[in-house]
Amino acid sequence: MSKGTRRIAVSLALGLLVLGGASAAPDTSRSDPVFSHPLGADARPAMNASFGRLSEKAVVAGSFVQTTRVQRLGRNLVSKGEFLFSAKDGVYWKLTSPYPSSIVMTATKLVQVSESGEKSVIEAKDNLVFQRVAGTMQAVFSGRPEALEREFEAYFQGDASSWRLGLVPKDKSVRGIVASLVVEGGDSIRALRLNEASGDVVTYSFETARKADDLAEGERGLFVF
Repeated sequence: MSKGTRRIAVSLALGLLVLGGASAAPDTSRSDPVFSHPLGADARPAMNASFGRLSEKAVVAGSFVQTTRVQRLGRNLVSKGEFLFSAKDGVYWKLTSPYPSSIVMTATKLVQVSESGEKSVIEAKDNLVFQRVAGTMQAVFSGRPEALEREFEAYFQGDASSWRLGLVPKDKSVRGIVASLVVEGGDSIRALRLNEASGDVVTYSFETARKADDLAEGERGLFVF
């Protein structure tokens, strides 16, 4: 699979607008202060407590605002939508503006559905990068730090009420697309910033509206194809 195709796969997996190739840019992926705080034995109890709060409920739903800083254009692109996370089933992204569409990411595949109903499918077994990213999203939303540490160098600041987590991929193929991630939260995920190797930066702001032990009636069908 080409680098461009892998980039599209990762972007879709994170619910991004696919923007095509990008020019090289200075590496600012570790400029955030959190990367001055490598995860060590002293910070691990706070991290475990923080992620313990995330794992209390199996289902989280709400809205998001996505801001993409496109390096080659020198401007921001903003989109909005809704998300539904199920620890058992996966993540459902519904983009409401500027172009309505939906994206479903499970452990085995990623499905993008356009406004007209046309489907595009990426099978996880054919894409190692997608497998890693899908696992990362599941681990972040469900509060499983041990899963993250297998794939990333981890950095941590804060406590269970307000914390920030920095992640740098260990795998070179992933790092060639995603240079680093910064996650902010408390009892739920508040923001996620993805620093692409191209220099583009994608930031999500999350507003959690509902937490539950299981999907509501009709929601399970969103993950069946």
